[in-house]
Amino acid sequence: MPFSTPGRVASGKAADDFLASGAVNRLCDTETMSLADPKFIKVNTTAGTGVDIDWKDGHVSHFTFQWLRDACPCATCDEERKKTNRRPGEPVQQAASILPLYKEKLRPKQVRSVGKYAICFHWNDGHETGIYSWDYLRANCQCDECKKLVVNES
Repeated sequence: MPFSTPGRVASGKAADDFLASGAVNRLCDTETMSLADPKFIKVNTTAGTGVDIDWKDGHVSHFTFQWLRDACPCATCDEERKKTNRRPGEPVQQAASILPLYKEKLRPKQVRSVGKYAICFHWNDGHETGIYSWDYLRANCQCDECKKLVVNES
C-alpha cells in the first residue's frame, strides 16, 4: 500500500511502494510547479532494479541503483568525481592490475524522503550522505531522449 505521507521506510515491499502516491508533492501549487515535480515514484528494492519516476509533465525516468550510487551528489563524492573527471553516474575505473573481488550488489538498506524536494538512500556499502533532489535527478535523467540532448550539447 502506498504511503500517504513522507517518512522513513525499510527495505523490501514497503520501500517498493515508497512515495508511490507522489505524496511529497501533494501540497505543491500546480501553477508554480517546476518540471522536476514527480507524480509517481517507485523504489524497486525487492527486484533490485532501481528507481522509476513519472514526472508531472509526462516524462519518465529510470535510475539503476548502481548509477545512483555512482552519481551521489554529496560533497565528498562530487569532489572525488571532479578529481577524476567523471560525470555523475560514471563508475570509478579500477586499475587493470587489480583482480576484481566479489562485491555485493548495491542496494539501499533504507530510503527516506527529504522534505518535498528530494530522496535519500542509506546504501548497503555504508554511504548515506547524498541527498538526491528532484531537480538533480531530472537534470541527470538517464532516458535515451535526455542522453541524446546531452550528447548534442557537448
